[in-house]
Amino acid sequence: MNYIRLDPCDLKNGDGIRVTLWCVGCSHRCAECQNPETWDEKVWKPEEWKETDGSFFRTLDKYLSDPDVQGLTLTGGDPLYPPNRKDILNILKHVHRKHPGKDIWMWTGYVYEEIKTECAEILHYVDVLVDGPYLAAVRAEDIENGEDPRWRGSSNQRILYLKEM
Repeated sequence: MNYIRLDPCDLKNGDGIRVTLWCVGCSHRCAECQNPETWDEKVWKPEEWKETDGSFFRTLDKYLSDPDVQGLTLTGGDPLYPPNRKDILNILKHVHRKHPGKDIWMWTGYVYEEIKTECAEILHYVDVLVDGPYLAAVRAEDIENGEDPRWRGSSNQRILYLKEM
């Protein structure tokens, strides 16, 4: 899996201070997406992280060890883009094992009902899932109606607290 960056201090993508992994690869290609540079996974070079002693995991552990960091956010692109799923699962298992007090948020263009079975093992580690494609027309309606759907680009997207389901 390729990724754009790993942000150590993000305040916009979930509750609290977060470490955010910006994944690449997305088949949804939503009109007016705020991150179209993340669509093509071949544009970005892979990082050395596939081994648990690799630089990616050392950096991730360093960032998540900060007591002020509430958790990890996975966004992009789409962390659940099919070629990403195996690597995302490995990252989530690592975080769950090494940082059990940290929560995990994930954004995906898929709707939960579409992926709940085939991605069940991944979703087991996710606390909060923001699902559904970004819809520019819905966003325009949100703005017209004075709504600002927190944590979502458009109000059709849902915030699902998976541990409560």
